[in-house]
Amino acid sequence: MINNANASTSNQTNPAQTTGATAVDENMSEEDRIKMMFQNQSNVWAQTQDELSTHKMIHFKPTAGVTNAEDLPPPGYMCYRCGGKDHWIRNCPTNTDPNFEETLEGAAETGKDGITRNEDGELIDAKGNTYMITEDGEYVIAMADNKTWLNYQQKQQNAVMKAKIEFEQKLSERIEQDKKTEFLDPLKSNKVLRSPIVMTPCCQDKSKLKNMKNFNYHQPDLEQLLIDKDFHCPNCDTEDIFLDSLIRNTDLEQQINDYAKEIGLENPDEESLKRSVDAVRR
Repeated sequence: MINNANASTSNQTNPAQTTGATAVDENMSEEDRIKMMFQNQSNVWAQTQDELSTHKMIHFKPTAGVTNAEDLPPPGYMCYRCGGKDHWIRNCPTNTDPNFEETLEGAAETGKDGITRNEDGELIDAKGNTYMITEDGEYVIAMADNKTWLNYQQKQQNAVMKAKIEFEQKLSERIEQDKKTEFLDPLKSNKVLRSPIVMTPCCQDKSKLKNMKNFNYHQPDLEQLLIDKDFHCPNCDTEDIFLDSLIRNTDLEQQINDYAKEIGLENPDEESLKRSVDAVRR
């Protein structure tokens, strides 16, 4: 009986010895316990490495082809590794080929088909044509849709012109109500003067009015009228009123703008069209 007990005792294994851990002494300080904990972790990791070194290594080998219909990619899909259309990129046959390096994108970098990628990332050929890659992996030349762009510009211009006509009509009605005749164009019935506004050197105040109701004019209209009348003033018929002698009336221009703002009207000038076109280009 004594021998059996001793044999049983000798066959028992200390767990600390199995894992390479050090037995804990109840009288150890906290600092020693922490050091022992890290030491035990190192021993366990070393033992795990020894066990892993004896295991057989199994490398992942992707499927060389499609195994069933459910693995087929949708129409338009293209493998960006080899350019194939009948498999996903994870099933690409070239995945196991260590010598395969060229990709569809890499073809553009190396100048395949004469197409290269510039510093802006655009695909171009030797003639400067810009290319795009379709869903089928084919190169197509990117052409600007000039017709659509011209139609858009025309619509924008028409919208600005319509808004400008409405603005001038409302402004003209208010000017007539408030009897501010100095804001009206003397060469066009019930039309508000537009910038640039000029005067002739011979007629610069109401006391000089004869043939006209206003001595201020829209510059392009007055210049054309002077040419037609052999450079005679349309108001007093003074001769030799040349185009370079016209005087700009910026004060009246500012007064008209201030008046429009006072009555709550916004002038849709040419800058509105320019800003809208620039926004689309960006």
